[in-house]
Amino acid sequence: MKKQTAVEWLMDRLPNIDKNDPYYEDIIQQAKAHEKLNIYMAYLEGHRKDFNSKDEALFLMYEYYTSTYGS
Repeated sequence: MKKQTAVEWLMDRLPNIDKNDPYYEDIIQQAKAHEKLNIYMAYLEGHRKDFNSKDEALFLMYEYYTSTYGS
């Protein structure tokens, strides 16, 4: 079972917001992108010594995110 990000959790609890409204859709996408970056950076910080190269770090961060939260 995939975990929800904090942004996804919040959106599920704000039923009165029209998620298809271009204004809110843009804000939601920005928030999701920011949160994804924060998750990547936290993973990188926690596993810094485990990486042999920048490419390996990027691959493993992406793999962690998608296995935990989905695409």
